Amino acid sequence: VPGLSFILKLEPVTYNLDVSALSKALGENQGKELNEQMTKAIVEKENRIQTGFIAQDVEKIAKIIGYNFSGVDEAKNEKDMYGLRYAEFVVPLVKAVQELNEELNAKNTLLNAELITHRSEIDRLRANNQKLITRLEKVEALIGVGAMEYTSLDTVPSSIPKVNGSSN
Repeated sequence: VPGLSFILKLEPVTYNLDVSALSKALGENQGKELNEQMTKAIVEKENRIQTGFIAQDVEKIAKIIGYNFSGVDEAKNEKDMYGLRYAEFVVPLVKAVQELNEELNAKNTLLNAELITHRSEIDRLRANNQKLITRLEKVEALIGVGAMEYTSLDTVPSSIPKVNGSSN
């Protein structure tokens, strides 16, 4: 059963159902007077925005991807109408969710592996940083700087030993 390959190609539409034209095409209510309540109900239904798919588009998409989709009722003749059985969309929707879940799990596995690698690298860098701080403190202690803070404009106290009797 196709999932995402089918679902992602579907194009939802909004429309107003022309109940009067539909009734006429189906041969309903011919020669019958509609009472006020029926007329009001028809007008309300015609004014309500519907959502759905165009059956011919769904059929075309299913054929393109080689899916024998049971949710389209094809017109049997020129006067017949197409129809959709929306309950039949559940199966490809479930398949699409399963496919998305597999993708998500694969990405999570990859991200978790990367996170472990990054954490390990951070721990290694922290340890190296601490070693460098310790070495720097030792060097500062040897040259007499200690824990004194200084900027690039400060001078580091130092003395240059005399060489061969010269003076500083």
